[in-house]
Amino acid sequence: MTALSLVQQSVASSPSCPALRFLTTERTLGCLTYHQVWQLSGLIAERLRGNVLGVAIDDGPYLALAELAGWRRGMVLVPLDPHDPVSRLCHVVQESQASCLVAKDWGDAKKVAEAGPVLDLSSEVPLTSVACADQLEFEVSLDPASPAYMWFTSGSTGQPKGVLISHQAFHNWCRVKNPPQAITASSTVLIASASTFDPSIGDIFATWAVSATVAVAPRMLFFANLGWAIDRLEVTHVTCTPSLWQSLENGMDLPSLTTVCLGGERSPQPLLDQWAAKLQLLNTYGTTECTVWQTLRRMLPGDRATLVGRPYPGNEVWILERDGTALQKDEEVGEIVQGGIQVGIGYHNRPELTAAKFVELPGCIGRWYRTGDGGRILNGELEVMGRFDNQVKIRGMRVELGEIESAVVQTSSGIVANCAVQLRDSFLVAYCQVSADAAVMMHEPYCILPVVSDFLLQRSSTELPRHMIPSRFVLMQRLPLTPNGKVDSKALPDSVDVASTSSSSLTALERVVASVWEDVLKRTGVGPNDHFLALGGHSMSVLQVSRRLVALAAAAGQDASPASALGILLSPEKLIHSPRLRIYCQMLARGGVRFPGADAADAHMGDEKVSEEDAADLRINYVKHKVQRGGQDPELDHGAWEQVPEDRPEQLLCRAAEAGLVPLVRLLLQEGAPVEGGTLEGQHARHGSTPLILAVMGNHVCCAEELLQRRAQPQQRDAHGAPVLLKAAERCGQRMVELLLEARADAESSDTASRSTALHAAAKAGNPAAAQALLRGDAGVDWLDRWNRSALHWAVFHGHVDICEALVGAGARTSGTVGERAGRFFIAPTACGNLPHRVLKQAASFVTPQALAEERFPQGGAIRDLLTRRTDRGQAMPAGYT
Repeated sequence: MTALSLVQQSVASSPSCPALRFLTTERTLGCLTYHQVWQLSGLIAERLRGNVLGVAIDDGPYLALAELAGWRRGMVLVPLDPHDPVSRLCHVVQESQASCLVAKDWGDAKKVAEAGPVLDLSSEVPLTSVACADQLEFEVSLDPASPAYMWFTSGSTGQPKGVLISHQAFHNWCRVKNPPQAITASSTVLIASASTFDPSIGDIFATWAVSATVAVAPRMLFFANLGWAIDRLEVTHVTCTPSLWQSLENGMDLPSLTTVCLGGERSPQPLLDQWAAKLQLLNTYGTTECTVWQTLRRMLPGDRATLVGRPYPGNEVWILERDGTALQKDEEVGEIVQGGIQVGIGYHNRPELTAAKFVELPGCIGRWYRTGDGGRILNGELEVMGRFDNQVKIRGMRVELGEIESAVVQTSSGIVANCAVQLRDSFLVAYCQVSADAAVMMHEPYCILPVVSDFLLQRSSTELPRHMIPSRFVLMQRLPLTPNGKVDSKALPDSVDVASTSSSSLTALERVVASVWEDVLKRTGVGPNDHFLALGGHSMSVLQVSRRLVALAAAAGQDASPASALGILLSPEKLIHSPRLRIYCQMLARGGVRFPGADAADAHMGDEKVSEEDAADLRINYVKHKVQRGGQDPELDHGAWEQVPEDRPEQLLCRAAEAGLVPLVRLLLQEGAPVEGGTLEGQHARHGSTPLILAVMGNHVCCAEELLQRRAQPQQRDAHGAPVLLKAAERCGQRMVELLLEARADAESSDTASRSTALHAAAKAGNPAAAQALLRGDAGVDWLDRWNRSALHWAVFHGHVDICEALVGAGARTSGTVGERAGRFFIAPTACGNLPHRVLKQAASFVTPQALAEERFPQGGAIRDLLTRRTDRGQAMPAGYT
């Protein structure tokens, strides 16, 4: 027998009974009978080819239909998350040798197509096809010992590993799951697990095995409104993680719900105590390697959350000494090992790992799986104590921290030499030891550098699924080690936050929303352009924010129920699609959302439009675009669901140059980032700030040198016409000015607006080192700016004695009048050149540097004495002016 044969029996005995009830994204209700499910799965099955089916469907009715269709064609099922990075999808497809891929709609199919040939089921087999479908039958005989599915879990080597489960193991699960949970033909079971979490397939086929109803909904819908979805679908049973169940709306009346089964992670004790008295609350334990769940316990108020009960029929659980084969006595802690019919086949193409984890034990029948979990037996029941290794559970999904660490190092392009990842307060924190070449970035033992964090976040997202991407990257000079050379996790510092702005730069509405973000994410100083997901947000924190904002809107007297306009506006997917604080708040304001504390001062935001320039500044690569497919209705471009902000290489180069991060600048240039910044965006475009200008403005000499070596143009000007050399003279030391002059920057180029030269800027700023470097570079000393002032004028005006001495020593004129040469004006002994009428009028009242000194220092002083001792040279005009 197989699970497919159980479904066939239900189709034969209950063809007109509801098999699949579903909610759409528009919150409408749909239903398919067993006969219709069989017809639709047949239509899908006839389009499938090969032996392995990749199911790239995350939710909705097509998930169950595609899995059933795959087995009707005798295929091995491989779940894929369509929102995973393409590199990960390609790895799983290649590793599993999937011959055919299916997706639920065109948006997902577009992305998944990069991994292999894909069918868009929404166009190939619309749900309305049941009206004209012929009865299709496939003569497939499934070998109970053959693989039913290949489930990929996190791997410590840096790549996910595929777990093979046989048809007979899965059949046993479908047979034994229902009786203890009291699931019958009249039950409705909500599929609340992610499609890549094996309880999803376990709940679907175990439910169909007894002719009960499977209920599904868009995951974002029941993330936001779990209780509402349960009530609308008339759910009687639900299996989910404690994290998801904790998100249930307060005060929900759920008359149809009788049983809740929690698993995947340890339940908080208050959650168990709250619900154990209200309904049948079950605590469960299991490993993917042994087919969904293996133990179950009915919880009573006061029971410890670590108690997970007795094995299901056909399963066995023993406790062995750690790394040994001796049985532990009752109440002694050891390693949990599992045996019985549900033990999996092993790891696909991993014979060494299979041999190490799937073992034979002395005096025992069959193969046993060593879980790596610590536990003990108490009164015949299993108590789970935790992991012995580097594995954690993140929102119910098993994750090897080693896989994350490996991906961070491998994708960092040499910036990170070693990495240790810790799960702290439900957030993944990556502690990154910088490489020797990158150590120049570090000025303290550990820190967070925003641009490096964004770089590592972006790079790691190309290899890791969203739930495995670290929320924070802490750079360290070196990781602390234990005496035996392993990373000392206890000595790792707490994560360091970087406050990005003050609340004074936020509007009243933004302050309310920012305070919610800060509370949920445990951050401070959230700014208007901060990105929620880059700050460490994940699916559960998005949900928490949504819930809190709904409560605030309700407290302000607004209708924020799930089906209301405001309820939809405050749903989690809206935050995912608009993750920058300011743009998100503008969207809320336009929708009429009000919160206590957000006064009428924000009312004008409702009329604000987001310009293309402003949108470009957000740098979101997944804005909620609408794309047209032929003559059909527009649908969502599923690039919109990518949850990592993406800076283009030129944007990262600008930010790295601005921060003075030489290793990152060098890396980006080596990888082909345009040295001039390419097409600038946002504030860099508005100010004309190229990487070289940004490096100069920050006085980052090494960055500027790296850029100039890569042929950055030293004659660059910003958007206001100021030459880069002028900016260097304003704020940099001698070496930066010399560097630009060595690269052949024009020492006499002037600002377009003010006609100031670099020497003017040095004189105004009181920068003698820059002035000396410019004078050695043969900068003209007597050029006049738009106010008819020379560099000596400004040095006198600001009282910079040392610059006055340098300029006088270089031959700057202390007296004379206005002269002209090639459209530029300078101090000349006598009027010369082509002087416009307006300049002639100004020349009549021209104030010489010596006259200015007498005016500024009527009592005398060093500057006045210097200029008084200076006699007019009475010679021809200096070179450069004639």
